[in-house]
Amino acid sequence: MTAALPIPAVLDDVTPEWLTAALRASGALREAKVASVSAELIGAGEGFLGQVGRLTPTYDRSEAAAPESLVVKLASSSASTRRLALELGLYEREVRFYQELRPHVALPAPYCHAAAFEASTGRFLLLLEDLRAMRQEGHLAGARESLELAVDTLAALHAQWWESPRLKLFDWLMVWSGVPPVEGFDAAWRGVAVDCAGRLPAAAAALCERFVDCRRSLGRRLIRPPLTLLHGDYRLENMFFAAGAPRPFAIVDFQLVVQGRGGHDLAWFLCTSLDVERRRELEAEIVRRYHAGLLEGGVRDFALDACWWEYRAGVVAALWRLVYAYTSLKSSDEQGSYRQMIERAAAAVADLDGAALLADL
Repeated sequence: MTAALPIPAVLDDVTPEWLTAALRASGALREAKVASVSAELIGAGEGFLGQVGRLTPTYDRSEAAAPESLVVKLASSSASTRRLALELGLYEREVRFYQELRPHVALPAPYCHAAAFEASTGRFLLLLEDLRAMRQEGHLAGARESLELAVDTLAALHAQWWESPRLKLFDWLMVWSGVPPVEGFDAAWRGVAVDCAGRLPAAAAALCERFVDCRRSLGRRLIRPPLTLLHGDYRLENMFFAAGAPRPFAIVDFQLVVQGRGGHDLAWFLCTSLDVERRRELEAEIVRRYHAGLLEGGVRDFALDACWWEYRAGVVAALWRLVYAYTSLKSSDEQGSYRQMIERAAAAVADLDGAALLADL
């Protein structure tokens, strides 16, 4: 954005004049102007580190490409949440994804009309296509066809970027082990142990107790090749589906895009999206399907056993990652959905014998 078109701080800063200028710059408007715009907050609570709103404009004349509605993402109005997002580089990373990476990835992301980040103020902006004509299945745990489509798309993404020299072209795309830092983990774990008392398997709790002793060996292993491009938050709540449509699947939220081991995305997808019994029912089938998709996409010298190891390692890292973030996110977890993700990941760690995996490192 230019000085003449500042980054809004809150939804109320999105005026008809501002939106007209933004849509003119993107090519969505030529002659028409936005006569009025209504804004409603659609993103709040667990998982939202910013303001997410739906904009519904009216125009002074008809124009074929004028969008009926849009989604806008802005920096959080909470100083502490905004500080966390800035420390983690979330806003800048998502903006750079849309500015630099989106045209090159095998992921159907929404069309972006505007993307900007301002380091001096911490403000950021994404003005995106509204996907509300598609359906979300996060609350339904996903129909089998949707889960298969999601895992096929993930395999295609990972195969496309598998050990690709192009990863080095994006110097902001950090190599990520998936293992959180030591500082703050113990305090977060104490909170989880109290708030999830009696709902975590003993085997998973033991791995959280041993986090400091175990994290380094797993982290070192998970930054070794093969590396690929990761979405970083690949779960049903970020996915949209439209069976039979030209675009049957789309995904949002690229604040955690990194390079790392593909098992992270697969583990996050299964452990956060599916309840425990559903995950147990489909897990082996989905891991095999993902592996077959990698091979179909051109990946070589990656056996199914190696894929299983990577997935199991991703499950352990997912539990630690969820625990680590609990202190920052529990105040907005009024419905308990974040605690539910922790419990799901803990069950998977126990089922897959995470302790044995760490013992073999």
